[in-house]
Amino acid sequence: MNAASELKDTSRGFLPDLGAPMEAVVTQFVNERAGEIAGREATKDPKFREVQARTSELSKKVLSAVGKELYFEFEKSSAYERVLLENHVYRQGFMDGMKFVMAMSAE
Repeated sequence: MNAASELKDTSRGFLPDLGAPMEAVVTQFVNERAGEIAGREATKDPKFREVQARTSELSKKVLSAVGKELYFEFEKSSAYERVLLENHVYRQGFMDGMKFVMAMSAE
């Protein structure tokens, strides 16, 4: 059984299967939060929207230059790379936040 099948989606996020490995629960939580933040917050940033539009223009040019098969293979790999990076960044930010809160509460 893979990690994704061990968790249940709900309308208010996710409800972990109490029998699922903790790593599966944490991974789903991190992926959902990173995606939620990217979808909600990044798109409010004018610079992000500008870069996103430029990327879209360039993607069309690259697609026509290299063909569908290679383009979509690259896009799939690149998207997965970004997901893994977001996962690491979110986890580190979460841990840094926890350390900060613990340090502040110790004073």
